[in-house]
Amino acid sequence: MRNFWMIAALCAGAFTITACSEGDQQQAEEAMEDAQATAEQAADDAAEATEEAMDDAGEAMDDMDDAADEAMAEEPTASDNQVTATLEEVDGSGVTGQVEFTAMGEDIQVYAEASGMSAGKHAFHVHANGDCGDNAQAAGPHLKFPTDGDDVIHGNLGEFNVADTGSDNELITLEGLSLDAVRGKAVVVHAKGNDPTEPPAGAAGGRIACGVIN
Repeated sequence: MRNFWMIAALCAGAFTITACSEGDQQQAEEAMEDAQATAEQAADDAAEATEEAMDDAGEAMDDMDDAADEAMAEEPTASDNQVTATLEEVDGSGVTGQVEFTAMGEDIQVYAEASGMSAGKHAFHVHANGDCGDNAQAAGPHLKFPTDGDDVIHGNLGEFNVADTGSDNELITLEGLSLDAVRGKAVVVHAKGNDPTEPPAGAAGGRIACGVIN
């Protein structure tokens, strides 16, 4: 009888241990499932947050591009601020050069350089037509600036004062003029200097170089 009760006690203990083990295993599985669900939700939240951040970054980049485009549209370009005439020889004169017109507030600054000229003075003017054909005769008469009176040489840019080197450069200012006054016209260099007693053409002789202003 004593052995029976000992065996019964051992069996009861073993059953309790088995039951406890099964309970712990079920709790562990439930905890793992909860942890996996939490991790999956966190991953979903992170992915959603990343996507939103990328969308925000894309919108910010678009805004920056739009702002840059607007700034570029508002900022004057070189063609807005400056026009140039490239001087080419007329009738084999050998005279070449360049004349740059730069907007300076309400005025125009003119930088002119030329080479291949004979020593002495050579007047240069803006002419009415943007055409250097027919040995620069197609450039037409001098352009009358809005600021020119009837008793001055029209379209006058001054004179090259040439030494034996055959080259010269000049810097002058045309007051009260915009680039629209000269754009699309022509610059003509003449064989002689201006004669102020002969307005509006200046009696500066033949045409030895010409360039369209653009």
